[in-house]
Amino acid sequence: MVRLVNAVQNPPSTKPSDSLIIHTGLRDAATGVNYFVDRHTKLVTVTANKPNRFSSITITRSEVVVSSVTDLKVCIVPSNDVPANSRLSIVFPED
Repeated sequence: MVRLVNAVQNPPSTKPSDSLIIHTGLRDAATGVNYFVDRHTKLVTVTANKPNRFSSITITRSEVVVSSVTDLKVCIVPSNDVPANSRLSIVFPED
């Protein structure tokens, strides 16, 4: 059986694997009341074995003249939503 789980909070770090505790419950659609069903108290280890790719990346420059100073505009479209307070580091190679 496969279940889609919405609104899962991302872990506080980006290490390749971490553990979590699973709680299950259900919501009564008529009353809006949440009911606790079960809790798995043993830690379950989740491993990120394949990083996701960006949907698109484009870099455009304001100047096209050789050896001139230019501004770069970097546009990245992620495949998934980016968690709040995330950072992206872009490092350009040195000459």
